[in-house]
Amino acid sequence: MITQQQAEGIAAHLHGPRTEADDQAWRLMEFDHGWVIVKPTPPGQARRRGGATEVIERDGGHVVRFPSNVSLQGIVDDYPAVRHWGHEAGTAG
Repeated sequence: MITQQQAEGIAAHLHGPRTEADDQAWRLMEFDHGWVIVKPTPPGQARRRGGATEVIERDGGHVVRFPSNVSLQGIVDDYPAVRHWGHEAGTAG
């Protein structure tokens, strides 16, 4: 099991450091199975088709990338059922 601080380190490794003053930076959204890395959509733009959603799994720190056709709500609500749609992109160690 990893901590939120470890998940933040993984996200910073993937997307660069984040500061609270940077409203265009990534943030973590915690859910039962880990953390979703939320990247803001620039003002006036829709979420880009083909843009991946990344999850840092609580159990082991695996990073799983989901294609844009897997909804954020589906990931958060029923992660075990949609996990097979993602692909592992690395681990904490």
